[in-house]
Amino acid sequence: MHRVPPGRTALIIGLWIVTLGIGFTALWRHSGTAGASPVILAESTREGDLLFDSGVVNSRGQQNEPLLLLFAHPHCPCTAASLNELNRALASAASAKKGGVPARVVVVFVVPPDAPPRWERTALWEQVGKMPGVRVCADKDGVLARRFDARTSGQMFLYDKNNRLVFEGGITDGRGHEGRNAGSDAVTTLLGKAYDSPPTPPVVRHTPVFGCALL
Repeated sequence: MHRVPPGRTALIIGLWIVTLGIGFTALWRHSGTAGASPVILAESTREGDLLFDSGVVNSRGQQNEPLLLLFAHPHCPCTAASLNELNRALASAASAKKGGVPARVVVVFVVPPDAPPRWERTALWEQVGKMPGVRVCADKDGVLARRFDARTSGQMFLYDKNNRLVFEGGITDGRGHEGRNAGSDAVTTLLGKAYDSPPTPPVVRHTPVFGCALL
């Protein structure tokens, strides 16, 4: 029987450990790398006509109500965690207000120009359809995503009833990670307050977004 020299065995084991370390490091860096963010936090990006014409808003009379938009890539595996965190935030806010969520909530699935029919109808689309009080729509050719400068799946824009942007960012602390974080805490607090007054203590207005590129 051929026996591997002890020195060579140690070398093989050492190389195997180094390879594992490199793999885990790459995975950790990927999960903790945020996507691109908007260039600026525009206070007036919620154009009523644009939202109405795209079907996000049912009537122009709704424009004085709070609005939460979450942009998503229908094939991004990281986005399920963002949707789960959104669902938890909505449930917490509804419980705090002892009623329904005091905002219109829309998940916008971005569809690139070359996508085949029903490309956006994935398990994520179905997941949103099961979330109480949440609308889902398809953003053909990414028109809304470009207008809002949304770049990463899971990116959220939260507007108060006076059309002010009170939060922009993600609600997970890593790609596909679930659990309490600064973004989900901010959204839960803002929704629970129903934007009647600034929350106390103040919450963050911007957090990094962890997900796939939208376009």
